[in-house]
Formats: sequence, C-alpha cells, structure tokens
Amino acid sequence: MKRGLLGLIMGTSLTFAVMATALPADAKYGGGGQVSYGDPTPAPVTPVPPSSSPSGGIRSGSDTTANEGGCHFYAGPGGFGQHCYHPGSTSTGHILTVGEILAGDPLPVCWDTALTPDELTTDRLTNTATYTWFSRQCLTGIGPSPAYTIGPDGPSITHAIIALPAGSTPPTLTTNQQHLVGLYAAGRGDYPAVIAIPNNSGVARVNQQVAFHGAPAATPVETVGGTAMQARVTHLTIHPLGSGNTATTDCTGAGASTSLTDTPTITAPGTVCWYQFHTSSVDQPDQKFPMTVTATWEVRYTTNPNQPWNNWTTLGTNIHTTNTTNQKVTQIQTIVIN
Repeated sequence: MKRGLLGLIMGTSLTFAVMATALPADAKYGGGGQVSYGDPTPAPVTPVPPSSSPSGGIRSGSDTTANEGGCHFYAGPGGFGQHCYHPGSTSTGHILTVGEILAGDPLPVCWDTALTPDELTTDRLTNTATYTWFSRQCLTGIGPSPAYTIGPDGPSITHAIIALPAGSTPPTLTTNQQHLVGLYAAGRGDYPAVIAIPNNSGVARVNQQVAFHGAPAATPVETVGGTAMQARVTHLTIHPLGSGNTATTDCTGAGASTSLTDTPTITAPGTVCWYQFHTSSVDQPDQKFPMTVTATWEVRYTTNPNQPWNNWTTLGTNIHTTNTTNQKVTQIQTIVIN
C-alpha cells in the first residue's frame, strides 16, 4: 500500500471517501466525494502559503465513486482506493454495537496524525517553523448518540492533508475510539510520475525517428480483503520540445515496444509514440529538452481479484497526470575523409 497520502489538486477541497460537508476550502488535498449520512464539520484549518505547495506534476480529471460488497470505492485525480467495514464481535459471536465499542466515549469526528518523515518525502512536503503537515481523518456515516444509526452507505473514513500552526495540539483518539476506527480496512493507491523513455536504450539523435514509451504503465494492485483496485495508462501524449512548443506525439496505452529496425511506416498507427528531433539539445538548460508527458489513467476495481483485468469494473477513465522528462538529443557523429 502506498504510504504517500497526497493528491496534487491545488486550491480545491476533495475527500478520499464519502463526505457531504467536506473539509474546509483551505484543506489542501484529497480525492473522492459523495453525500453521506451524519457528516461531521471538521475544525477550521489554517491556510497554507502557496509557496509551500508541493511540486512534481499536474493532475486533472473527475471524481467517481461506487459501493459494492460492503465496500466504498473511489477514484479521482487525488488518487484511488477502497474502504470496507467489518463489524466487531465478541468471542461468543455477539456483534458489538457502536455504543458498546465506545463504552461511554464520544463518537469520534475528526482526528489528526502528523505525517511521518517518509510520508513527507513521498508527498514532497516540508514542515516549517510556522506550520506542520498532518493527515486529517474524519468518520462519517454514523448518526449521533445514543442511537448511532448507520447510514445507508455504511460508515466511511475520509482523508485529507492539512497544515496546522506549529505547536498545535490536534485531536487524537481514545483507546475505545481507536477500536471503532480499527474495524475499517482501507486501501490507497496513487498515480506515479510517468516518464518518457526512448525504446533504443535511452538514445535520441537528430534526424532519426525515436520511439518513446511511458514508464510505469500501471500502478501496483491495491487489495483489501476480497477486493482489488488498479490504475493503468490508456493513452500517452508527449511534447518532446517542452510544454511551450506545439510539437507533439501520442499513442495508445503507454506506447508499444519496438525493435531497432522498426519505423513509423511499419508499426501500427497510433500504437507507438514516434518523434524525429531536428536539432540537438546542446543549447537547452542542462543540454536536455524538458519533454512534458501526459498520461491518461483508467481505474478499475473488482470484488473477485481472480478475474482478468478486462472483467473488472471501470470506475475512472479520464484522469490525467503531467510530468517532465529531461531528454538529451545528440548529433549523429560523422567522419569526413579527404
């Protein structure tokens, strides 16, 4: 399971599961979204200066959700994942109620956990002298005491990345509240940065056709119990000379592999990202072209992981990530003999 929690969607408020009154507009990151029962109103969040925003790519697309087999599935530009709820029980088989699990403690609303050093590194975030990054989780879908009525879609836990003033004492969970929250199983996946690589061992030369492919072409499979989710690249668009240039090439999937003898007239149209450079990159910063690579992702899920990918249920199909690949292009060396 990927530990990074960040969805790189700037200036919007989205949630990783079901939430109606969502996190405040200044909570920076998240994904997913659906009206649910008994939504909480999280505490205010201090806005973060734009200069603190992470870098490393641009994302776009729509959020979609589905419920099946006691699980909630979501997919969007901020990531994808699933939440499944399994009621607690005693050794005698008695199904514990929410009230019995809490044993007098209040129903948890939202709680914050400081991001670990690994999570900060993965999400490209940095704590400063004025604010600290946290993962905020909120429990939704359970009504208030004493009935604790379960909503029609069941309970869910939402996630968002927030920044709180340095030295803040964020809300935490009691032991009983941790027991309640621990009855949830969750999977979380994210889209890796796709880079373009020439098929012929990374070499690109002037006036030669170069076939590019994108890597990676798929995310790891995220599993929770008997469910699974995965995202795969369905289309690749490359601007070989950079985002400010109109030169482009595109192909289906992440681009087909080619041999050294293949050419654009031999390979099937649209299956390979071919491009011919007319100048070297010697005059570019670091002597490399800042190629932009836009990958279109498709997210699917299944309650039967033994089924082939084509039988999985499609959840999100129009999610895009854009990243930069620095590509060196050299002149063909020639020898002049008099």
